[in-house]
Parts: sequence; structure tokens; C-alpha cells
Amino acid sequence: MSLQINAMANRAAGKGYENESFYTNIKFQFLGIENIHVMRSSLQKLIEGKGLWDNAVISVLNQAKNSESIIDEGFDSIIDFKMIFKP
Repeated sequence: MSLQINAMANRAAGKGYENESFYTNIKFQFLGIENIHVMRSSLQKLIEGKGLWDNAVISVLNQAKNSESIIDEGFDSIIDFKMIFKP
């Protein structure tokens, strides 16, 4: 059964999707989202993992800042710096 037909059947049962007659100047479309509950669950997982993602992005940005500082010191590349200052 197509998504649109399924949504209309759900709507007839008192469930389904938003009533577009409550809004003006809209174009209502079905975008092929099979199961909104799966989408909602995926969004929740993204929100829960956001802190991990934030930390990863901050780490990358900090390393980029460190790399900029090394190049500003006159090294041609990060590799030159690491060859001279081996940890």
C-alpha cells in the first residue's frame, strides 16, 4: 500500500498526519518516510550522542588551531614540526 493511502486510512481512523487545512500557503508532500516512529527514535539517538559529537568536533578544531600555530612559527608543514620535536 502506498504511503499516502496508508496515511489517509490512518487519518480516517482518527490518527495520521497533520490537517493541512489549518495552514495557509503550504504544499503538503509525502517524502517517503516509511515509519515516523523509527525517525523519532533515530532523532533521539542523535540527541543522546550529541555530546560525543560535540567533543569530537571540538577536538578537531583544537588540533586545527594547534596546526595553524605550528605553521605560523615558520614550519612548512606539521610533519616538519613533528620530525624536529619528536614526543
